[in-house]
Amino acid sequence: MKFGRLIGDAVETSARQAIALPTASGILFFALIVVLLLGAINFQSNLGFLMAFALLVFAFIALVFLGFNFHQVSLFLPGDVYCEEGQEPELTISVQSKNPSQQIQLGIEDYPVVCDIESSSRRIHMRCNPRTRGLYPMPLIEIGSTFPFGWAFLRCRWQPSKQIIVYPKPINSVEQHRHLRPEGRDQIHVRDYRPGDRMASIAWKKTRRLESPVVIDVEGTSRPFDFSYRDFDALDFETALSYLTWDILQCAEQGDSWSLELPHATLSAGNGSGHLQQSLRMLADA
Repeated sequence: MKFGRLIGDAVETSARQAIALPTASGILFFALIVVLLLGAINFQSNLGFLMAFALLVFAFIALVFLGFNFHQVSLFLPGDVYCEEGQEPELTISVQSKNPSQQIQLGIEDYPVVCDIESSSRRIHMRCNPRTRGLYPMPLIEIGSTFPFGWAFLRCRWQPSKQIIVYPKPINSVEQHRHLRPEGRDQIHVRDYRPGDRMASIAWKKTRRLESPVVIDVEGTSRPFDFSYRDFDALDFETALSYLTWDILQCAEQGDSWSLELPHATLSAGNGSGHLQQSLRMLADA
C-alpha cells in the first residue's frame, strides 16, 4: 500500500499512514518557539528556555491527540454511482467511529465536507463535478483532520474501486416513436445477414451504420428486442441513446420487463434494479 493512500471500498483510517503538515496557525506557533529559543540563547534566559520547551511539549501533546482523533475511522462506499449526464454525481459514504467523538474532513474535487463522527454509523453525501456520458473511475477522496488545536493536519487519500456511470440524459420519446417509425415497422423483423440470403433483402440504409450487413425478414412476426438503436436511424446516435434511456426508465418505474439492443451489446428481457443498472451501464458505455 502506498504511503498516504487507502485503496478499496471499505477502509479504516490510520495515523501511521497519513501525512502530517503544519497549518498556517501552526507555522506561526512554531515560529514563536524559534523566537523564544533565539532570545533565550541570546540573553541566556532560563525562563525563555523553559517557556520554549513547554510550548514544544504542548505541541507534541497536540499532535498525539490529533493522531488519536484521526485513527480508526471506518469508511465504506456501498456501490457504483449512477448519474444522468450533465448532473453532479452524488456519493453516499457510510462513516463510523470506534471512539465517542471524532472530527474529520472529507473532500472530493472542489466539494469539501466537514463532519463530526460519533460512535454510531452515519452517511455522508458528497458531490463531484459533472461528466459527459461514459464510465469513470471514482475520483480520489481526501481525508484529513486538524482537530483539536488546528496547528497541524493529517491527510491521506482514499481510492475506492467503484465506478461512476454517467448515462445519457433521458428525453421523452413517445411522440418521436410515432413520427420516426415507418408504417408496418412492428411487423418487420430486422436480423443479421446469413449465408444464402438474397442480396435484395439487405437493408442497405441500416447496413451503412453497422459493421456487418442486416436483412429485412418480412416473415418475422415480432421485434427481437423491445428497445433498439435501429428504431432511430433518422437521428444522431446520442439522441437515440437519450430516447432509449427514457423508455427504459419508464419501464423500470412501471415494473415492466424489457430487452435492449445496442451496436456492440445486447441484453435479454428482464426487470428489476439489477437489470436497470445493467441497461444504464450499457447505454453509458455504448
